[in-house]
Amino acid sequence: MVNPLVAAIRERGGECLPCDLNLRRTQWGDPVAESMAEVLAPAEAVVATGMTLSNGTFDQILRHCGESGVPLVVYAQTGSAVARAFLGAGATAVSAEPFPFSQFSADPTVLYRYRAEAARWCPRGGRRPAGRRC
Repeated sequence: MVNPLVAAIRERGGECLPCDLNLRRTQWGDPVAESMAEVLAPAEAVVATGMTLSNGTFDQILRHCGESGVPLVVYAQTGSAVARAFLGAGATAVSAEPFPFSQFSADPTVLYRYRAEAARWCPRGGRRPAGRRC
């Protein structure tokens, strides 16, 4: 869970359902779920950090999003090269940032965004048929 990401989701009017294997509260004191099941089920979209690639949870997230038609964005720093391989194969987009990461420095940083060109998503309804509007 990345606190600046939680803040950005909230600033844009979204409801964040944070989950982390180690943290129990956000920096604002909000509870952080330990179990992915309780946050994946109600999610309309999923933002997963690159850490999920190394802690054994990415496959479950990818499977859930694919089966339920929920868009998956991977916010990856160290795992960005690997996460790009899943574009169009379950991941809708990847946000990648080279070192030094913004969470370690207040200096401006470059942010790379990749999108799966073949993925077409409705804001609330999952994948839409080609040529149809949401």
